Amino acid sequence: MVIDLPVQLTVEIGRARMLLKEVLQIGNGSVLELDRGSNEPADVLVNGRIVARGDLTSIDDRLAVRIVELVRPGGDQ
Repeated sequence: MVIDLPVQLTVEIGRARMLLKEVLQIGNGSVLELDRGSNEPADVLVNGRIVARGDLTSIDDRLAVRIVELVRPGGDQ
């Protein structure tokens, strides 16, 4: 029964802090600098809680995540 419950899956590759005036200036071709390096793994979250980390990859012109680490509940790895 639990297997049919909907969940929200999010892949976070980084974050940026910006002023509202900077957000309003975003347009086509804008580059946003994130707080992670390109070689760092992305976080995989389920309903807002991190469950894994993974590497970004491309499959048939689509982005994908290859899981490289599972995160135990409570943050212990």
